[in-house]
Amino acid sequence: MHDVKKPGAQGIVRFLYNNNPFYLISAAVILYGFRVSFEEASFAANPWVLASLFTGYTILLALTAWVIVRFGKVWDDARSIFMVLLLLFMALSGSIDGLFMSNPTTAISLAGAGFLFAVTITELLTWSLGIRFRSLFRLPLYAMLATSFFYPYLFTIHETQWPELDSRFIILLFPFVVSLTMLSLIPAIRRTKRYAVRNGTPWRWPLYPYSVFVLAVVGLIFRAIMLGLSFDPSEANGILGTWIFVPVFLSITWLLFEIGTVERDKDLQFLAMMLMPLSMALAVAWPLWSNTSFYDQISTDVGSPVWLTLLAVGGMYVVAWLRNAQHSETFLALALLAAALLQPNGALASDLASVQIWPCLILAVGCVASWERIRQSHRWFWACCFLSIPFTTMLMPRLVAFVQPHASMVGIETPTAINFIMLCSCVIACIFRDQFAKQVKVILSMVLPSAALMAAGASLFRSDQIVFAAAYCVLLAATGLIVFVLAKSRIHLSAALISMGASLVAVAPLLELNVGDQNFRLARFMAVGLVCFLIGLLVSAIKAGWTSKANDGIEMLTLEFRDAFPSYQETVAAERISG
Repeated sequence: MHDVKKPGAQGIVRFLYNNNPFYLISAAVILYGFRVSFEEASFAANPWVLASLFTGYTILLALTAWVIVRFGKVWDDARSIFMVLLLLFMALSGSIDGLFMSNPTTAISLAGAGFLFAVTITELLTWSLGIRFRSLFRLPLYAMLATSFFYPYLFTIHETQWPELDSRFIILLFPFVVSLTMLSLIPAIRRTKRYAVRNGTPWRWPLYPYSVFVLAVVGLIFRAIMLGLSFDPSEANGILGTWIFVPVFLSITWLLFEIGTVERDKDLQFLAMMLMPLSMALAVAWPLWSNTSFYDQISTDVGSPVWLTLLAVGGMYVVAWLRNAQHSETFLALALLAAALLQPNGALASDLASVQIWPCLILAVGCVASWERIRQSHRWFWACCFLSIPFTTMLMPRLVAFVQPHASMVGIETPTAINFIMLCSCVIACIFRDQFAKQVKVILSMVLPSAALMAAGASLFRSDQIVFAAAYCVLLAATGLIVFVLAKSRIHLSAALISMGASLVAVAPLLELNVGDQNFRLARFMAVGLVCFLIGLLVSAIKAGWTSKANDGIEMLTLEFRDAFPSYQETVAAERISG
């Protein structure tokens, strides 16, 4: 048993030795001691005492880092200390939040002294240890520290200049300011990773310098929570909700996209674009973590955070598309489709009438926006699908009102859109000759008779729709004949015949309606007569030798199906031959 446990104990010792978390544990214990020892009243009376203790402990850690690097070259432990120093700077900025309301003069003095102290320690360490922390990295870090130290001063200005403004809007603004400081890293990122090499340390890109900024962003997220705890008097106890962190999350994804673009890492680009829609989950007002009253106020005055987040994600996809990022077009199309289904108030569309029109129009134009796409049948098909919604909800009601002023389209929007897509598909099948057009043609040969049979079946239960159903079946049969002639598709001849038969089924109830209940035998005689007619037609076909050609016809229909949907092996063989 002792031999079994020994490797585990050695692993723990090795982990503690290699990672040396004791500096972080020490800082956590010291900070907790400061928190317990200094209550708000005692801190307000002696604010410089706590600042002095922070300063003393920070100097101790900084000197330790300098010594172990200068004389021991223990860079791993020094890296841990540098991370702890950054956390201490953030904690020092958060410790003076309450003073901005009770004693703003002292608060701004402490904030200025704390910020200068943080800059001084950073500059002394990097200069004395020969660490090359370039200006395009240094300025964003100092911007983040300045935001952490000085942003609470806005609440002091709010009390004197904008007393009628809800303080929660100032809390909400903080993540946007943080996002701007994060995006200021883009100039450094565009210098590529060569900008971070030969930095005077054994740390490699991207661990250096981006680990510093990851920790800084985490600290700023906690600063946002602390601002709420200090300055939000609402019932939410200062936590407005996860939705306020959407700008920070989107900035992180965009920085990843920028790195992937500059370093030509398509996987990182794809990962960034995949992560962007997750911000919509953050934008939801989760009941346990959100101030729903303020969320509703934002939704009423500006728009639903989910909707606004979707617009931001769509804008990022537009920029990615303009920069020719791989798969960006697909992501942009999905974002526009989501924008069509999501209403500005955050609710999903319940029917076609509530679908947003402008994303559908953009998608339709985007499908055929270049000369290469004009010659692609699948682009026209999707354009027609997107146009079916504005056609049904905008154009069709006006046409119906012009023909019959008192008519209404309520309840038939979806069938109208489906028939519009079917009509456009027939046009595509007749005009184009590519593989997708062949597939559309075959699928239509099954859709047209199916729609006719459904209409005929519905007429059997609704006597007021008999004439309409019969006319619809005849129209579908005529459409099948047109595709048969123009596209030279024999399977559409069969579809036309089935649709015409469905029209006869649709008008069958008219016999009983016209002759009345007393002469219902006429309908039976008509049915028997039609059956006899079909039998006679079959006998004549056998005598004419038409049935002997049935196998040839079935084989030709099978070939047409296989031509539209070739197997994987046939596709590979065709590609090899063409290659």
